[in-house]
Amino acid sequence: FIKKEWLKIAKKNNLEIEVGGLNALPMFVIKNYDMRVIKTFITQEMLRYNILASNVIYISYAHNKKDFVQYFKILDRIFQKVTKENVVIDKELAKNFINRQN
Repeated sequence: FIKKEWLKIAKKNNLEIEVGGLNALPMFVIKNYDMRVIKTFITQEMLRYNILASNVIYISYAHNKKDFVQYFKILDRIFQKVTKENVVIDKELAKNFINRQN
């Protein structure tokens, strides 16, 4: 269910993604983007809605359909930003983040 929805949202926003992981711990990668920056951007944007998420979902019995509907709606908005604005993220901030990771 989650992997199919990711593919549908990505296709809608003209993003090429790969999905993988276990069904209980699915993940995705957006091709042709630096995933360290994308993961940070997704987390940053999800936190604006009080959701702690990135390109991985840790599924729990506490999650319900309403949680997933909200998550996918917000992820669609984030994918739109990635597509339209080519990830609006401070270039210097991203550079510093990546340098700290290496």
